[in-house]
Amino acid sequence: MNKIAIIAKREYMYHLRRPSFLFAAFGIPIFIVIIFALSIAVAVNSEDEVNTESEIKYGYVDYSGVLLDDVVREQDSNDLFVRYEDEAIAREKLDAGDINAYFVMAEDYMASGKVNLYSEDGVPEDLYWYINNLLIANISSQIEEIDIPAYRISNPVDLTVRLNDSGRE
Repeated sequence: MNKIAIIAKREYMYHLRRPSFLFAAFGIPIFIVIIFALSIAVAVNSEDEVNTESEIKYGYVDYSGVLLDDVVREQDSNDLFVRYEDEAIAREKLDAGDINAYFVMAEDYMASGKVNLYSEDGVPEDLYWYINNLLIANISSQIEEIDIPAYRISNPVDLTVRLNDSGRE
């Protein structure tokens, strides 16, 4: 039994001095700790980026008069939209970077449902949903005051997206 202890001690001391054993014993745990620290740093950084999304603004120009001064808004989009009196001002704000996009409602919106959306680059998918809900909420609030076709409530937007960087529709 004494010989087994001597052999075990010798093997342990021999392997303890090898660089591969030292790397496996100490290097890999340190490497794992570094990976965890990096992933936590990335998660915290992405949380900060989510907060900057609340600074995104969109403008609108309403020639049809459907969106009144006291615009009915969804709770999610309270500070999302800014009203502009004409398209030139909205275009200046877009060029200056104050807003990310703007949409223009034509005078014959109730009949055609045409809404043009202008942006410098891509448009987030949620924006169509926000515009849709904004129009439904405002049209529904005025249903007793003006004659609104039923199809305008069920399908409020015929949206055309125009990207300024490429001139595409």
